[in-house]
Amino acid sequence: MLHLKWHYPQLCKQSAIHIQLIIKSFIFCLFFLLALSGHSQNEASIWYLGKGYGLQFDQATPKIVQKGPLEEGAAATYSNPAGQVLLYANYRGVFNKDNVLLENDTWQPLTSSPIYIIPKPGSPSLFYIFYVGPNTASSFAEYSVRYVTVDLTANGGQGAIIEKLTVLYKDLHGSFTISGQCVNNTYWLVGETNTNVTSQKVDQLLAFKITPDGVSSRAIRSEPVPIGNSSNLKLSPKGDKIVFGYDGIPGYEGTGLADFNAATGEVAKSFVLESRGFGMEFSASGNKLYLLDFSGKKLWQFDISSGNQVAILASKKLIYDGPVQLTSPQLAPDGRIYFTQPENTRALAVINYPERDGTACDMVPNALILPTDVYPFLPTFAANFLYSFPGKPDAGPDKEICPSQPVKLGGTPNRNYTYRWEPATYLSDPASPTPVFLYPNAITQKKDFVYTLYVNDGLCELADGVTISVMPTPEKEKITGSQSVCPGVEKVDYSVIKREGYTYRWAVSGGQLISGQGTAAIQVNWGPSNTQAQVSLIILNESGCESEPIILPVRINVVLIPEKPQGPELICQNLAFNQLYTVTYTTGSLYTWGIQGGVITSGQGSNHVTVDWSGLGNHQLWIQEQSTTVDTVCYGVSDTLMVKVYQDNTTITIENISLNPQDEKQVQISWSSSDNDRLQEPFDLYRREYGKSNWHLISDSVSFVTPILDGGLNSDEFVYEYQISTRNGCQQIITSNQHHTIQLQNKSGEEDKNITLSWNAYEGWPNGVERYEIWRRLDQESDMKLVGQLPGSLLTFADLSTIDGFEHVYWVKAIAKGSSFASWSNSIQLTFKHPLLPPNVFTPNNDGVNDLFEIRNLELYPANQLRIYNRWGQEVYKASGYKNNWSAENVTEGTYFYQLLLLNSGQQIKGWIEVVR
Repeated sequence: MLHLKWHYPQLCKQSAIHIQLIIKSFIFCLFFLLALSGHSQNEASIWYLGKGYGLQFDQATPKIVQKGPLEEGAAATYSNPAGQVLLYANYRGVFNKDNVLLENDTWQPLTSSPIYIIPKPGSPSLFYIFYVGPNTASSFAEYSVRYVTVDLTANGGQGAIIEKLTVLYKDLHGSFTISGQCVNNTYWLVGETNTNVTSQKVDQLLAFKITPDGVSSRAIRSEPVPIGNSSNLKLSPKGDKIVFGYDGIPGYEGTGLADFNAATGEVAKSFVLESRGFGMEFSASGNKLYLLDFSGKKLWQFDISSGNQVAILASKKLIYDGPVQLTSPQLAPDGRIYFTQPENTRALAVINYPERDGTACDMVPNALILPTDVYPFLPTFAANFLYSFPGKPDAGPDKEICPSQPVKLGGTPNRNYTYRWEPATYLSDPASPTPVFLYPNAITQKKDFVYTLYVNDGLCELADGVTISVMPTPEKEKITGSQSVCPGVEKVDYSVIKREGYTYRWAVSGGQLISGQGTAAIQVNWGPSNTQAQVSLIILNESGCESEPIILPVRINVVLIPEKPQGPELICQNLAFNQLYTVTYTTGSLYTWGIQGGVITSGQGSNHVTVDWSGLGNHQLWIQEQSTTVDTVCYGVSDTLMVKVYQDNTTITIENISLNPQDEKQVQISWSSSDNDRLQEPFDLYRREYGKSNWHLISDSVSFVTPILDGGLNSDEFVYEYQISTRNGCQQIITSNQHHTIQLQNKSGEEDKNITLSWNAYEGWPNGVERYEIWRRLDQESDMKLVGQLPGSLLTFADLSTIDGFEHVYWVKAIAKGSSFASWSNSIQLTFKHPLLPPNVFTPNNDGVNDLFEIRNLELYPANQLRIYNRWGQEVYKASGYKNNWSAENVTEGTYFYQLLLLNSGQQIKGWIEVVR
């Protein structure tokens, strides 16, 4: 299974100078991308040729499709792994996958200069689009390298340009190119600058690095060639070479080849391959280079795989010399090289096998007929997108193995590559092309380990995956059979639990296995006396994985040591009948059982009996075994099995019941048990109205939690009594005590000045009730307050006044004696109007009787304001917060008029009062 690992998918266009410039112009760019070819990730799988047509490279030969812009001329594209165009751009603007124009108001690319679309390293949605534009809107005499940033997720997934018209640098003539480097997730944009080093008579190249941090504004400068004009550069798919046309100092004109340092961005070691031409392209491996001459009618092939200048020049072969003019060679995802034809713009020429030497490469003019004119250029892409990785990674086949079984991963190694496995867990060496996998632990379920092998040739990296399935080992079974046998006894049975698909490998020492090999049950004929005899077994599951050896020691002797009887040793008294006890059966043995404290009801003489135990306490059971062979009688007595019969005295107790003060329809029931481990879930919860005889089952599935909650009650109307029950460890029904709720009632009349409360006694606490607390909340108070207490023997409280407030809410809380338990009652709500009752006469004569103007219930309305006027309307008294303390001083006898304003309600009370002395 072959995988391509992409650190950051990239698209890029190779450089080509498509216009003749008199001024010096050398443009350069490099990009090495981590990956297989671009076809593997399909970035270059769609070519937009113009006029609504394109080529789709998803089959052995390209398919002509009706896609792309209707304008003349190729467009830059970027496609996703599914072969769908995500973005494209031409001289009109930038378009999304739905052909919606994203930008054109500041978009001014030269129509003859290529456009490059590359993803921002590290981002799944951001893209840079680079192009050449004028320095000013009114002048195309000087050029600048520009770019915009596109976010495919913006605008509801339609995409948007989020950074417009960023100028990278201005001093450029011609075009530029971009490519990237896979190992460190870097792009390089390189172009020639008009500012040369004239003192040294060399060209100066500027390289700009593009990383996850963005586009660097700092240029890396190279001076690889003398002053001149450079054009038509192209990067090899492997990313280690660059080819370009050069016009400069006599003797150096022509097509040059140079090294590119992907780590530093520098160009160096250039030399002339051939006279000046205007078209060049590499094969997908980067081993072959094709050059067109100036006329476009001759095509040369060079083998550059050695990297040696002499060998490269010696490899030159003429592979085409014909009448058809060729231009714009471009490597394609299918591994072929395509050319446009100026004299027949509705056909493309093709090299079918670019990796083959000489004319075997099969150069064919007019090979692909098109429905429209395509001229002068084909779309260009980052060369490394089309790289044919020389070695295919091989992680090896998927395998199923057993624990602790080593297995070698990988295939045939290549010393020219580096290898890396992820994850490294359980591998002997994750940097080895063929590490050993070893999982040391026993498991009971299949466990899959998925590993990825990354193979790196120094520039790009491919990946392959493998799954190692570690199969479970059989669980260690117990061998059932006699461990003490008589010498010479025959056909003794031994077995384990049979599992479908398993194989059983038995071995016997001290006897002969006579039947059952390979199955879960065997028979053995034992030999003479032997203290070291044994039965052993290895179990193999469907995957062939073996269990650990299982060994059952066997003693061969005339004195038998029968096993102790097997069966229940701790028994409930109510279940002490028909209890089964067994020992392992040995062929031919006779078994005599002995018992104390019970009766054997069946099975005497066999290897199993049933017993009825009598009474509580400790009882005993043992067995005598006799085995007779041809010449031997063997006998033995087992150890005694001690059996205890007991009574389960587990109890459950309701400790407290309380209504919830925040929700009086809910009751909380607290309980405890003498031994929670002996309780059998769940509880049955019963409820009845206090004083009634019949219980109602509320729930038969109450979990062992405390408190238990019961809801939907009418606590004002009824007193509720509760009981819970369950089964103990002996499956006997046990039932709790009963507790009931407290019901609070008002016993006072409407006209009473005092409030009388009464309630029923709380019952159920072992030490009774210590006290009852009276709690109240008045009017707008947020919290209840304790207003009274009385002993647990009293059930009535009358020390409460109605005039304490308008709205009274009361609760009673019972407090347990000697514990922290408490039980709340229901609440009762009492409402009182408390009207104001002013007098119409008072006698302020200091006789202690009726000396003050007292308004009954005024203390309940402290926020008030009182004004008193004489009969001429003159104010004689004024008070805020009047407290019934006006004694009519400084006024004469007579009739006066009052106005009482209640500030909280705004109510105004008016009347007259007669002052009599």
